[in-house]
Amino acid sequence: MSLQTSWGQQTEKILEHIWEPLDLIGQKLLGSLWRTFYCGLF
Repeated sequence: MSLQTSWGQQTEKILEHIWEPLDLIGQKLLGSLWRTFYCGLF
């Protein structure tokens, strides 16, 4: 059973579709520094 609303689930899916390609690009460009960079942001 999910505790999210349908709007919350849709938002999560949209963010996943944005984040996954961005994450791959960041890993390619910055390598191991990418994890440090995005952990610093969040």
